[in-house]
Amino acid sequence: MKTITAAALAASITLLAACAQSGHTQSHDHSGHNHAHHQGVDMSGPATFQCDNGLTVKVQNAGEDKVKVSVDGREALMSIAPSGSGERYVASSGLWGHGGEWHQKGAQAHFAYTGLHGAKGETACYYGK
Repeated sequence: MKTITAAALAASITLLAACAQSGHTQSHDHSGHNHAHHQGVDMSGPATFQCDNGLTVKVQNAGEDKVKVSVDGREALMSIAPSGSGERYVASSGLWGHGGEWHQKGAQAHFAYTGLHGAKGETACYYGK
């Protein structure tokens, strides 16, 4: 029994150390939401991300737990949503009338949206690419 407990403790310490060394985000709790600060990405002004599908997305903090996402002259104000890792924002309106999802961790993001004619799209985006 002591061997199993010691092994479980060692595994837990190893996992915590790995998380602490990843260095991409620093998290703290805001009103029940996991809120991360993206190291290396200045979100005080529009941060420009280049996406694999050719889109250029600008993202900027817009108050407590919100970001403004701009694409091709269209904007959406997105609110923070639960995420297992990084920061995830969602909106049901804006952009092409349908909203979307911006899920960012450090300098990488996943952008999901519904286009002007209802076609769904998603792409990977990178800051400073």
